[in-house]
Amino acid sequence: MTVEAALIMPLVLCILVILIYTSFLLYDTCLYSQDAYILCMRAAEWKESGNTPDPERAESGQKAQFGNKYVGVSHLSGTAERAGDKIQYEGSGRVLPKVFGGSSLMPWQIWDIHAEGSSRQKDPPWKIRRYRRLRQLVKATSE
Repeated sequence: MTVEAALIMPLVLCILVILIYTSFLLYDTCLYSQDAYILCMRAAEWKESGNTPDPERAESGQKAQFGNKYVGVSHLSGTAERAGDKIQYEGSGRVLPKVFGGSSLMPWQIWDIHAEGSSRQKDPPWKIRRYRRLRQLVKATSE
């Protein structure tokens, strides 16, 4: 019984710790993807920069958007760029497992998180005005 407890309990404990760290990694990946999209959406809707999305606004808003809500993430970095009326953000980070870090159970390369987000510039009031104007013209021509 002592030998079984000495072998089985550490194995069960290792599996539970690996599951907990994996759930942290999954949580951070989902949250990072969501924050990357929100960052792009806010930069694309910024009206003071003219009619084009502003990648500098996305890069300057990273610290405010990401904050300290990630579990075990040591470093987040990313870049934003503009392609026509679309803004794209690409970033990466690393979750550091301190318990088994670098061992064969948890190699370092699987603990990288990566996120991409993109958003087109939208102007809903302009589209509504355009629709109403076309509807008015169709109504006027049909009478």
